[in-house]
Amino acid sequence: MQSLTETPLLFGQVKTSFALSDLLAALKNAGLNAEIHEADQGNSGQHISLQDGAAQVTFEPAKEEFLIGGEAGDVAELQALAEKVSSVLAAAQLKHRFELYADEDSLVAYFHHDWPQTK
Repeated sequence: MQSLTETPLLFGQVKTSFALSDLLAALKNAGLNAEIHEADQGNSGQHISLQDGAAQVTFEPAKEEFLIGGEAGDVAELQALAEKVSSVLAAAQLKHRFELYADEDSLVAYFHHDWPQTK
């Protein structure tokens, strides 16, 4: 089993006034395996979960944005899914950014649309 520091992680955000159902439709219409799930115990609301092999990305609604989180068994799997998702969001003209880390401090990739890189 990998330690937390060896697990590739994806963090980011999507700035939009889209409803959860609108974002879900955009992802599904692009052929991505996305579903709405109820929040875990202790959290309220719903979120979108996107699965591709061992890679998973979640979209949690916040005020006028969605917070993105993701993980996978290896960097290549998560990078491939992040590229697909970023392409779909860019095609929909949705301002977004994702940072992919191989471990806690190692930035591997930065995906964005209409959002400048800050690092």
